Amino acid sequence: MMVEAMRQEKGAEMMQLEQQLELLKQQIAKDAEELKDHKDMNKYDKVAQTRFTSFLCHVRDTPDPSKTAKPSIAIMGNRGVGKSSTCNALTGGEYATTGVEDETLVVTQVYGTRDDHKFEVWDVPGETDTRSYANLQHLLQMKTMHVVIVQYTESIKMALNLVRLTAACRLPMVIVRNKADLITEKDAKKAKMSLEEMRKQTQSNEEKTLKAHLQECEGDVGDAKVSIIYAATGDGPEGLGVMTIKRVISDLLGQDVLAS
Repeated sequence: MMVEAMRQEKGAEMMQLEQQLELLKQQIAKDAEELKDHKDMNKYDKVAQTRFTSFLCHVRDTPDPSKTAKPSIAIMGNRGVGKSSTCNALTGGEYATTGVEDETLVVTQVYGTRDDHKFEVWDVPGETDTRSYANLQHLLQMKTMHVVIVQYTESIKMALNLVRLTAACRLPMVIVRNKADLITEKDAKKAKMSLEEMRKQTQSNEEKTLKAHLQECEGDVGDAKVSIIYAATGDGPEGLGVMTIKRVISDLLGQDVLAS
C-alpha cells in the first residue's frame, strides 16, 4: 500500500501529516453539523473556503511519491462533465463507459494496463467537499500522475477548488470546458454574433473569471498557466478541442504518446 510504503520512508513526517488531515476532517464535519442549526450559507461558505485553504497547506507538505512508470493522465471533475468521453477521445477506443453516473470517490485506472498501451488514463473524482480529498492514500495516488485534466461544464467556478488542489499537488494541468457544443447557433444568433465568436467570447470571459478568483485566493496557484480549452469530447477523437488537448498534454509530457 502506498501510504504504508511512505510511512516506512518518511516516518514521523507522515504520521504528523495523517494526524493533521484527520483533525481537519473532524473540523469540517463539525462545521457541517453547525450549519444544520444556523443555516447561514454565507458564513458556511467562508468557513469552508478557510478550511480548504488550510487543507491545501497540508497538501503542499505531502511528500511526492514516485510517478507512474508510464506517462499518466488524470481526468478530474464532478459527475456529468464527460470524463469517460474524454478518456475515449484520447485513447481512440471505448475503454470508459459513458452515460453512467459514477458514485465512487476513489481514483480508478481506466486505460493503460496492457503492455501495448503507451500511457495511462485515470478517473479522479472531482467532488469539492474537502473531506473527499483529506485522505492520504487518495492524495498520494493523485500525486503519482504526470498530468491532470481539470474538466468542467457551464461554470468555471465549479472547477476553482480543483484547479487550486492540482496546483497544490505540484502537478501540470490542462483546464477543459467540456460539452462546448451545447453553445449553439441559436445562442449565437441571440447574441448577434457567429458561433465561433460566441465561443471565443465565452472562453475569454471564463478565463478572466478564473484568474480573478485565483487572485482572491492569495495566488496559491503560483505560476501555473491558466487557460481554458473548449472541447466536445463526446464527439470522439475528431471532436472540438480534442487535438488541442492532445497537443498540450504532449508538450507537458515532453513526448507524443497520444499520437493516433
